[in-house]
Amino acid sequence: MERPLSLDDRIRVFAEGRTYSVARFCPHAGNDLADTGELLPGRILRCLAHRYEFSLDSGRCLNGTGMDLDVELIGMGLDAEPSHRIDRPEDQQGTL
Repeated sequence: MERPLSLDDRIRVFAEGRTYSVARFCPHAGNDLADTGELLPGRILRCLAHRYEFSLDSGRCLNGTGMDLDVELIGMGLDAEPSHRIDRPEDQQGTL
C-alpha cells in the first residue's frame, strides 16, 4: 500500500503566474525534483536525471507512459508569484 505524501514529500513550483504543489520525487526513478527539476515554457517540469517532462497543469508525462506526477494548482494570478522557481520543503516555512 502506498503511503500518503507528507509536506516534506512535496515541493512548490512557481511557473507562468501559477503556483503548484508537486510531488517531490519523480515517478520514473525517484529523483528529487527539488534538485533535478527544470522549468520549461508552457508550464512543463523536466526531470534532468532522465529528461522526462511533466505538464504542471495535468501532471501527465509528456514523453513517457504510466508515470504521471501528482500536481495540484494552489494559486494563480494575484495569489501566485510571477517568478519561475522550485522551492524545497525547507524553503516553504510550513506553507503549501
